[in-house]
Amino acid sequence: MNISFSKYLENSMILLILAFPVALIVGPLFVNMITSIIAIYTLILFPFSKSVKKIFLNKISIFIIIFSIYLIINSLISTNPLFSLGSSLFYVRFLLFAIGLAYFLGKKSKLINWFGYSLWICFIVLVIDGYFQYIFGYNIFGWEKYDPIRISSFFRDELILGSYLSRLLPLCFFLILFLNKDNIKKIIFIFFCFLLIVIDILIYLTGERTAFLFLLLITVGIILTVPYFRLLRIITFGISLLAIFVISISNNSIKERMIDFTLQQSGVINSENYEPEEFNNKFVAFSPAHQLHYDSAYLIFLDSPLLGQGPKMFRKLCKAEKYDIFFINPSKQCDVTGCACSTHPHHTYVQLLAETGLIGAVPVLIIFLIISYQLFKQFIYVNFKKKNFMDPRLALLLISFFITLWPIAPSGNFFGSWLNSVYYLPLGFYLFLSTNSRFLLYPDKINNIIEEIQKPNNENT
Repeated sequence: MNISFSKYLENSMILLILAFPVALIVGPLFVNMITSIIAIYTLILFPFSKSVKKIFLNKISIFIIIFSIYLIINSLISTNPLFSLGSSLFYVRFLLFAIGLAYFLGKKSKLINWFGYSLWICFIVLVIDGYFQYIFGYNIFGWEKYDPIRISSFFRDELILGSYLSRLLPLCFFLILFLNKDNIKKIIFIFFCFLLIVIDILIYLTGERTAFLFLLLITVGIILTVPYFRLLRIITFGISLLAIFVISISNNSIKERMIDFTLQQSGVINSENYEPEEFNNKFVAFSPAHQLHYDSAYLIFLDSPLLGQGPKMFRKLCKAEKYDIFFINPSKQCDVTGCACSTHPHHTYVQLLAETGLIGAVPVLIIFLIISYQLFKQFIYVNFKKKNFMDPRLALLLISFFITLWPIAPSGNFFGSWLNSVYYLPLGFYLFLSTNSRFLLYPDKINNIIEEIQKPNNENT
């Protein structure tokens, strides 16, 4: 009976994992439910499973555990501990979710392919619905555009369709490399080429400029570090750029949003809505509204540079007179530039500096630099030594982490549940590979990894 019940629980966890790409579309409630259930199950497994213990002892897991403990301590010493703990107390659940995912990937050999099909189906459905909404003004459920210029599909008033597609795109490439049947691989590969083009164009049509920036970074990263997809990505993205150029000429609204408005907000060109005199001709990061958030966050940081003010505290403190940029510089009008106060500063490192101080922000920046260094070494090996520094699948996951921690772009709430679920999803696959060496290819033993990947029925893939 116990064995039967245990099997039932495991199958239930696997179903939740397969439903996760859908949950990210449905909403934060379902995302939180799945991450919490898998996190609790992982904790229950910890005393009994050697595999789970092994993943826990991974240096990445240890770092995130220490970081999570620091966040809790930081909240406890903040000016509003109960409010701040809302973001920090259960932050570790995202790591537990990633560990649980890694555990089940190792336990169920077909799960990684099943998850790939689940994610690809979600992409296909979103692409179909996104283009439907772009053409007709409403999606297949009759939901009209929340913004007349932008496309949101099933996300409705949450304008994150582009974010979903761009942030999970490296994972789509990653999962292709686990197909080990030539007939299936060829069919999916051909379809994947077409899907890539329509995804690129749709990300542009969503009007999400950060998502399109991520798409550019992903494309450059793949071309430079993953030879297996290099020619494919050059051709598909070249076709996409040509189509985007044509769309920009024929659709002035999307051009104004993605190109003209970006140049205006950044102060590159003048406009009647954003005069440089409002900021005393100083540099404006991304937009005047973003700059105001950063100014307030900077003032908050200065009051406690080492420890910060506590997770989630920016939204409280930015309302205080000493941190409100409007009291400091009344010439900055909210109706022109956007309010300085928000739920978060819209930048990962600015938020970490204000809320967790240098102790919280510097380690995250160091992680980003390490990832950048690893990808740079892969670039050197691939392009000059004609062999791989790492398994190309690991490189794809590192590209995913790279855009997550990319510092030169606005970002969502660092402690937000939806965003962290997207952040930690690739980590589950990374922990799975890094703790199960039989799935990895070793560049010191194999000079041509591309040929090794393409071998039929290869036990490594």
